[in-house]
Amino acid sequence: MEKDSITNSWFGTSINNETFELTNKSVHHIQVAKAIKASVTNSAARESLIVEDIFKGIKVNAKEISNKIEIFPNPVSDKLTVSIEDAKGIYTLTIYQVLGELIMEKKLTNSLTNIDVSLLENGIYFYEIISESGEKLTGKTSVAR
Repeated sequence: MEKDSITNSWFGTSINNETFELTNKSVHHIQVAKAIKASVTNSAARESLIVEDIFKGIKVNAKEISNKIEIFPNPVSDKLTVSIEDAKGIYTLTIYQVLGELIMEKKLTNSLTNIDVSLLENGIYFYEIISESGEKLTGKTSVAR
């Protein structure tokens, strides 16, 4: 995958030479272990090594919001609790199953909210919490009974 430095959008369909299909109706969680792009050129006239941080200039707000939000227990059996310190405004919680299907969306307006997950099957689920100002927290939880 490559990043367009003008539009800050990503394009491409392979990572480590593994090709995958991207569709508009799918959710992809990609963990980047090392965000470095390197290229080497070698000719009789010159030799150069270019190393570029592909995330340079991208703002990440997850640290700010992760200090304010706690989600427990993990694993969960029937009630997932979301605790938001100094909750101001509306937060949106979305839960997706592993293949990216939207399972649940809920508005959070209180400091402490219990989410009924008793109808979810055992397994791993991804969640995303977004504040009104656009701060985002993502993570995963598992349902086990």
